[in-house]
Order: sequence, then structure tokens, then C-alpha cells
Amino acid sequence: MKRRFIKATVDRDATRGRAAKQRALLRRAVDDWPQFDGAEPVNGGDLVEWFALFRADAKQMLGRPRQRNKLEATTIVTHARRQRLQ
Repeated sequence: MKRRFIKATVDRDATRGRAAKQRALLRRAVDDWPQFDGAEPVNGGDLVEWFALFRADAKQMLGRPRQRNKLEATTIVTHARRQRLQ
């Protein structure tokens, strides 16, 4: 039985947009807390408050996880195996 590889369609613009938002969120984490780079003390209450807002923004950006159907999952695994064999 011959296997067919189903090419996944990817919206590259949407993917780039999501990646840019994720980088911005990570950049915010680094830029908002320079205290972690030096010897300056970190206020735990401020950090917890900031993290609660950061987490809410991250959850909103991530949205609901996409559910893959069985055919998509099998295709992805098959493609990964082929890549390793090459």
C-alpha cells in the first residue's frame, strides 16, 4: 500500500504575526525586570502582580489549543520519520 504525504497548509503571515507577538511578550519580561540581571533586590509583591498580568496576556495570546485530528498527527509523524531517514 502506497502512502501519500499530505502537505500541510500554513498561513505564513499569521505564523509570523504570532511569532512577533510572542517575541514581544518575552521581550517585555526581560525589559520590565532588569533587577534580575544585577544585584538589585526584587520586590516579590510587585513581581507577583506583574506576573498575574503577564500570564493573562500570555493566555489571551495563546488562545484555545488547536486539536489535531488523527490523520494530521499520523502525517506529521510520518513526515518526521522521513526527514530523519534522509
